[in-house]
Amino acid sequence: MPLVTHQQIIGYLSLFRDAFTCETLWAGHCDSDQRQTFPRQSFEIWRQSHIGQIQPWLSDEQTLAAAIAEQFTTAIEQSEIYRHVHQLNGQLEIQVQERTLQLLQATDQQRMLFEVVTKMRQSLDLEQIMTTVTQEVRRILKADRVGIYYFDPASNFNDGVFVSENVAPEFPAAMTIPVHDHCFGEQYAEFYRQGRVSALSDISKAGLEDCYRVVLEQFCIKASLVAPILKGDTLWGLFCTHHCDRPYEWKEAEIEFVRQVSAQVSIALEQADLLSQQQQQSSQLAVALQERQETQSQLIQSEKMSSLGQLVAGVAHEINNPVGFIHGNLAHASEYVQALLGLIDLYQERYGQDDPEIQKLLEDVDLAFITEDLKKVLSSMEMGTQRIRNIVLSLRNFSRLDESEMKAVDIHEGLDSTLMILQHRLKGDTLMSDIQIVKQYDDLPLIECHASQLNQVFMNLLANAIDALSNTEAKADESTPRVIRLSTERCHENRVRIVIADNGIGMTEATQAKIFDPFYTTKPIGKGTGLGLSISYQIITEKHLGTLQCSSQPGQGTEFSIEIPIMAVA
Repeated sequence: MPLVTHQQIIGYLSLFRDAFTCETLWAGHCDSDQRQTFPRQSFEIWRQSHIGQIQPWLSDEQTLAAAIAEQFTTAIEQSEIYRHVHQLNGQLEIQVQERTLQLLQATDQQRMLFEVVTKMRQSLDLEQIMTTVTQEVRRILKADRVGIYYFDPASNFNDGVFVSENVAPEFPAAMTIPVHDHCFGEQYAEFYRQGRVSALSDISKAGLEDCYRVVLEQFCIKASLVAPILKGDTLWGLFCTHHCDRPYEWKEAEIEFVRQVSAQVSIALEQADLLSQQQQQSSQLAVALQERQETQSQLIQSEKMSSLGQLVAGVAHEINNPVGFIHGNLAHASEYVQALLGLIDLYQERYGQDDPEIQKLLEDVDLAFITEDLKKVLSSMEMGTQRIRNIVLSLRNFSRLDESEMKAVDIHEGLDSTLMILQHRLKGDTLMSDIQIVKQYDDLPLIECHASQLNQVFMNLLANAIDALSNTEAKADESTPRVIRLSTERCHENRVRIVIADNGIGMTEATQAKIFDPFYTTKPIGKGTGLGLSISYQIITEKHLGTLQCSSQPGQGTEFSIEIPIMAVA
């Protein structure tokens, strides 16, 4: 029976049955003559055998066979459908797995790109960004080496170095190894500058120039995927992904992924440059603002010192005239008084005893006491005027408005003049003793300097030393004498050192680190501006090309050391 599906014979159903043997029993006379064809007439029984008889197929049997064939056909159709469905299911499962893997890889790639963009926005730390990129790309693409290669701008793209790399431990590292490829600039630089990506599945069959192939073989590279890193229109470097153990057929998704990564690195470079420029501008603005504030404070302080110097010079001049007149006439007054006293003595000797009225007047005025005391008064007046003259001289030495900008002076006079002006602050009170001044002056030559500015430095340092010896903590220790030590010495052939030290409360290291900063002060509000030491430092270091150093420990006092040239340095 044919098996037919969709009008096409796909097979046959064959049914077989065996032939059968039958026997016929006859009754009658059996004649051996074979020519007898009529029915036997005798009643003798004999047996006739029939062998290999065929039974014809009946109509019902044929119908049953056709039904069986139809069922076989249906079964075969269903089996084919099942096999085809099973095959489709297998293919679909493989496709789903492949698509799932692709989606996972794409998700991983997008996550990595998101991390790169996030890091760029957060810090723009190029080193951190490059380290993250190379590590993640090698993990996602399962490559043996991922590196960022930087071209030397002066080499015409022939020299460079890997600035970031992540490589499998079994392969040689390329980091910091100088790479020279004398044919890259001519053969390949323009290709990459146009933004193209090179994907080589097998470098041995890629038809590369020998010089370029040798460089790749140096690092055991078998398959290479390289994307350009552009900075504007300039080829800054290359983003390199390598397989080193075998050739590898790069997928389109992997190529596109590397292209996107290199583009993000290019953006990071540009943003890092913008940030660097912004930070540089901000730093310059901050420096300019600080310099402006310092300049303003210096101008204000200089104006104050100039005004003070003019005031001091004016007062000294105004005092000097009358005091000079008094001091100059004291010698004549003393001479006149001596002459008058001599005349009185002579007159008393000759005529005083005869006149009772004169005698009584001499007794009332106590001429002997007046004579003795008048000499002392004149001597005191002379000492007082001399003291005033010394103070005036100190004021003039301190201001030095009548001298040139740079002049050779005796710095000891400057120190002594400053001490003279601060003399009233050296005296103690009921709670504290006087501040002792210990001088250890060396024999120094005249020093070329800005005298008035150097005196200003002496004034600031000595005033701070007096403040340190006059605070509350210093008052609590009455047993220790308050001492300021001044010393000078020639430390080098053309340099001198001036040391101003006190035995006050001292300073911590944190305070010492800030004392020369503008507007920094440890004094109470209203007691200091925070500019004295800052201006002093600039006067010594910038105006005199010297050094001003501080050495102090809490409870051990403070020492300021000044070193300046003897002869001004041009």
